[in-house]
Amino acid sequence: MVKRQHENDTEAFTWEIFKNEFFNQYFPKSVRQEKEREFSKLEQGNKTVAEYEASFAQPTKFAPNLVATEEIRAQCFKEGLRASIRQEVIPFELATYSGVVNKALLMERAQRLDSDQNKNHLGGQKPSGSNSKQTFWKGND
Repeated sequence: MVKRQHENDTEAFTWEIFKNEFFNQYFPKSVRQEKEREFSKLEQGNKTVAEYEASFAQPTKFAPNLVATEEIRAQCFKEGLRASIRQEVIPFELATYSGVVNKALLMERAQRLDSDQNKNHLGGQKPSGSNSKQTFWKGND
């Protein structure tokens, strides 16, 4: 149907034209606007980086103008990351989406390993409210 509408056009029928026609026909403007609102409010929250990335990718299909360049897409993703991961990723000044996602995944993994090590280390010690003290050096007093 879309091709028939453009059969007499002298201009080449490009992927962009097809995509715009397709979205206009099957995704009303109200649906696209709702997806844009969802995207602008999107944050990692309690999701893993992989889960956040999957939820980030879906609305961008409906709002490509919000992430028109690779750098804007990377910046939007960074801004939605949980603060503890975002603070670790920002200093690298990564300009590509895949670079930001990869670094965020690595930082999340490092944080999880640190957390696991702290839990294991603290698991063998007495609670911090205990009256017993560990003596490291005992002099001749």
